[in-house]
Amino acid sequence: MYCADIRQDIVKSLQGYKKTIDAIDKKIMAVILQDEQNGKKYDHLISCSGIKHVTASVLLAELPELGKVTHQQISALVGLAPFNHDSGAMRGIRRIKGGRANVRKALYLAVISAIRFNPDIKSFYDRLKKKSKPSKVTLVAAMRKLLVMLNALIKDQRVWEIEKTSF
Repeated sequence: MYCADIRQDIVKSLQGYKKTIDAIDKKIMAVILQDEQNGKKYDHLISCSGIKHVTASVLLAELPELGKVTHQQISALVGLAPFNHDSGAMRGIRRIKGGRANVRKALYLAVISAIRFNPDIKSFYDRLKKKSKPSKVTLVAAMRKLLVMLNALIKDQRVWEIEKTSF
């Protein structure tokens, strides 16, 4: 008896949260579409397999430099560029660090999808895995590749097409 009441309360709460999330998503889309330039960037971003509303929104909000800087600069801004840890004769391991964590998190989720559905990212990822690279290294490399592709799409003001992508 109590379980049914509790379950009903939980369902009502979840429905309320879903409505709130939907309202926030509508507001985010309204803000994106207010600016014609951001609307075009959004269309270019979501044309790429693996990029959907959430990732495109995060990229537009937190990475205004997208499409305006080089691929090395955009990778460093997000914290996906490997930096060396060398000192004198010692050669350390290259590691990523710093950058914009929210963008990195969004790209991580996007690359998991892109590995399955984006042929360019999938072939790149598979090629690295065949070379016996560690999983985290291949994921970060795929994230960097995806970010560079998106940067090029915005810079060239075009949508993603399978046969034309050779970044």
